[in-house]
Amino acid sequence: MAMRMLRLVFTTALVFGVVHETRAATLEAQLDRTAIVEGETVRLRLRSPLSGAGSAPDLRALERDFDVLSTQRSQRISIVQGRQEASLDWIVTLLPRRVGTLEIPSLRSGGAMSRPLSIEVTGASTAAGSDRPDLFVEGAVDRMSPHVQSTFRYTVRVYDGVGLRSGSLGAPDVPDAHVRAVGEGREYDEVVEGRPYRVHERKYLVTPLKSGSLRIPPVVLEGRIDEPRGRRSSPFGDLLGGGDPFGSAFAGTGFGGSLFDRMMRPGRTIRVRSNEISLDVLPRPEGASEGWFLPAFDVELQDSFDVVVPTLRVGEAVERKVVLRARGSSAEQLPEIVVPAPEGARQYEEGVRDGDVAAPGDAVAVREQTVSIVPTREGKLTLPAVEVHWWDIEAGEGRIARIAERTIEVLPGVAGSRSAAGPPDGAVISTT
Repeated sequence: MAMRMLRLVFTTALVFGVVHETRAATLEAQLDRTAIVEGETVRLRLRSPLSGAGSAPDLRALERDFDVLSTQRSQRISIVQGRQEASLDWIVTLLPRRVGTLEIPSLRSGGAMSRPLSIEVTGASTAAGSDRPDLFVEGAVDRMSPHVQSTFRYTVRVYDGVGLRSGSLGAPDVPDAHVRAVGEGREYDEVVEGRPYRVHERKYLVTPLKSGSLRIPPVVLEGRIDEPRGRRSSPFGDLLGGGDPFGSAFAGTGFGGSLFDRMMRPGRTIRVRSNEISLDVLPRPEGASEGWFLPAFDVELQDSFDVVVPTLRVGEAVERKVVLRARGSSAEQLPEIVVPAPEGARQYEEGVRDGDVAAPGDAVAVREQTVSIVPTREGKLTLPAVEVHWWDIEAGEGRIARIAERTIEVLPGVAGSRSAAGPPDGAVISTT
């Protein structure tokens, strides 16, 4: 009898042990949605009993078709028919990498395996029922065949038809090119194919460093949008052991844009990519002059003085400012301006300033070079011509921007005038 009781107790313990192991080996998988639009995220919940919870689930199998944006861990306690149950949840936010029917494969946590799931990802334009989706990012260039070392404009526009709560737009990363933002981003309203959008626009200047094919990869918009109205966030609304306690209490009460509503409805993460652009960068033309290569649409060379010309005086310094402007180029591409020194005067270099100027149409690069001229004798003073060679992109030929030679009358010096005995500290004499 004692042996039979011992055998019964052992069998009962064995049965309960198997049940316990079965529960411990359970890894429940569930998606908050089974159909989404391209660019939207989906949340995957993995749940196991707290008593048998293993290590964090291995998510590497998801990386074939998804970007894993975040993973959150939480403990859930619920009371069902007077019995307390505790479980451990992992909430994984996923961004699909392509359109189509994608599989969430079986995932492992310790000794437990989840069942596979599937989700349907629809193209944005198809889901919107037109050629234009609710939210899209578009990139455009002003030239498809720029010359090497020339500059073209790249514009990124975010078309928002849903009302972004927040968002950040990545900067373009273009191999074998210099990229820099120009001006301030701007916002405006535009109607596209009969549909209103709020447009967020940014402009960049791109300078190719070598000829051949040039690829501008997509830029990525990451942001948050509102959840569709009237849709419960099941199955994740029961993390506290029940449904959303506020879902019906505030339905239709006009709290949609309030701080309370934003707190209770945090919205959904989205990631949208722009189109990729491929260009053909032309090499330096055969007809371009030797030396520095300056491709541009237009180049202008001007000078000015800080005194009334054409009369100067011996021993009195005058500043000559030479300005080079190149439309369709960048400041880095501007050459050094060679200002020949006149005979009968000392000339000192005062400094150089350059930069890009925002202008309608193409960007304008500006270089300003200043020299001081101090006549050493009276009579005629001839200022040699100043020239800059450049390549006309539209005409396809070399040109020369030029300040013509000029002759200025130098009057005798007067007592108390600025001396020409030597250069100021730190100045460099170009020629004598």
